[in-house]
Amino acid sequence: MEDITDKIYFKPGNLVILKHRELNSPVMLITEKKIISDGNNISLIGMRCIWFDQMGQLWDYIFSTKDLELYQK
Repeated sequence: MEDITDKIYFKPGNLVILKHRELNSPVMLITEKKIISDGNNISLIGMRCIWFDQMGQLWDYIFSTKDLELYQK
C-alpha cells in the first residue's frame, strides 16, 4: 500500500518539469487543476501547464500528475 506521505500534490503556481528526463523538459508553470464532474463524482483530468519554447512561443497542455515532478533549482 502506498504511503500518503510519499504523494505530491500539485497546485496552480507550482513550477514543474516532466519526469521523463530523455524528453529534455522545459520548466513549466501550473496554471490550473482540470477536473470533470458528472454531478456525483469529481475526477482529476490533470494539470494545465504553460511554458515558452526556445523561439519564445507560449505553449499550454494538460499533463497527468503522474508525468510531472516539482522543479528543483
